[in-house]
Amino acid sequence: MIDPQDDTLAFTSAVELQKLVVSGKVDVSELLDYFFQRIKATDGKYSSFLHLNTEGVEGYVESLKKNGDIHIHPLMGVPLVIPDSLHLKETPMTYGSKLLENHISKEDSAEVANLKEAGAFVLGKTNISEFSIAYETRNELIPPTRNPLNLKFSPGGPAGGSGAAVAAGLAPCALASDITGGLRLTASFCGLIGLMPTRGAIPIKYKHFLTYSDQMLFRKGIIARCVEDIALLFDFLMIHQVRDKVSSCVLNNKTMLEAIKPQERGMRIAMSEDLGYVCVDPQVRKVLREVRKKLESMGHCVEEIQTHINPDCDQHMRHMLAADRANVILRLLREVGKTPDRLGSYARSALEEGDAVTGIQYSMGTVAIEWMKKRMGEILIHYDMLLVPTAPIGPYPIANIHKAEIGITGEQVNQSSLLTAPFNMSGNPVITLPGGLSREGLPIGFQLVGRLFEESRLLNIAKAYTQTN
Repeated sequence: MIDPQDDTLAFTSAVELQKLVVSGKVDVSELLDYFFQRIKATDGKYSSFLHLNTEGVEGYVESLKKNGDIHIHPLMGVPLVIPDSLHLKETPMTYGSKLLENHISKEDSAEVANLKEAGAFVLGKTNISEFSIAYETRNELIPPTRNPLNLKFSPGGPAGGSGAAVAAGLAPCALASDITGGLRLTASFCGLIGLMPTRGAIPIKYKHFLTYSDQMLFRKGIIARCVEDIALLFDFLMIHQVRDKVSSCVLNNKTMLEAIKPQERGMRIAMSEDLGYVCVDPQVRKVLREVRKKLESMGHCVEEIQTHINPDCDQHMRHMLAADRANVILRLLREVGKTPDRLGSYARSALEEGDAVTGIQYSMGTVAIEWMKKRMGEILIHYDMLLVPTAPIGPYPIANIHKAEIGITGEQVNQSSLLTAPFNMSGNPVITLPGGLSREGLPIGFQLVGRLFEESRLLNIAKAYTQTN
């Protein structure tokens, strides 16, 4: 019997947990019970979970007993969590909104089905902001999600539940979504590693109507405590879906775990502290300079550049995104026969913002995306990757704590995605890693932006970086 008071397994990687289960050293049913007990005992402090999948354990264990071949189920024994923006069959699916609190999913999302088929077990669904709109994780279903590293602070958003669960040792890894930076901000604020893959590498919504924003900006990725866990899951997520209009993954004969083993040296890395237009906190700039020194000590050449990115592109993109969000929310309201007064404050604001967008503003958003794709392509012709901060500020207090307490303004919080959104627009893969600590002792992350479909190089350098003292 596993001692629920022992933290060792809680912070063991998914790769190692899999080995323990396959070798018979740990019983899979006891492992899952261990995590559920831990969640029930501690998550009241964090509010990271919306729904637990306890009823799925019996069927999962029985299926492994009947066919527990590691060659058939290579993720056997791997527990993980998914956000409430993904479907888990016969489980509540709310998108973080009271509007859908009684809605039950009839099937798994494509990537969830892929992981389950490979033998992974979904412990539950984590908290998100309503319709994944805000850069903090709060809605009207449960209390705001708190950062396990300091309960006064937010884990970011809208994927904060996933990050909080992994940081608290309630799961080794998580899926999360990223439309302008949510996955990366959460990973950064929780001191974790987060991968946003190339546009199309992991299938997006494959059944329902796709807005242009969904097709161009929306990405699904992975949050974990170690690079190997991201590599382990990524192989089973990078599967082409015929119904996914933008799925265009490039397959090779190596697993991602194999691809990241040899350490690559001598990369040419471009660096920008602010992309040329973002107001970045001095402590964030200081951390990025320390990251540069470490990369150079690893044998890479880091060169500071002028990105010549047009700052207007960000606002053009957000006009387009606001209109598409409002469209989706209005369609949903019609489907469920409800009125906007049933929405939370963020969703109501999104409706108002989207309603004010003109046709010209929307079209400028589509032009901005094409321009950003071209500009990043030009930069990465000359460099292997681009180094930038993940956020212009460190982690910020949760919304119901007076922001003046630590000197963070609401405007700064709303601008937290200015350094992440450009790469949703360009389609490039990005990994975020912990780089240092803020003056409050909280993590400050940095991003490495790679060429299209070069996730293996990002994971390779990330693994080497995390192993360098």
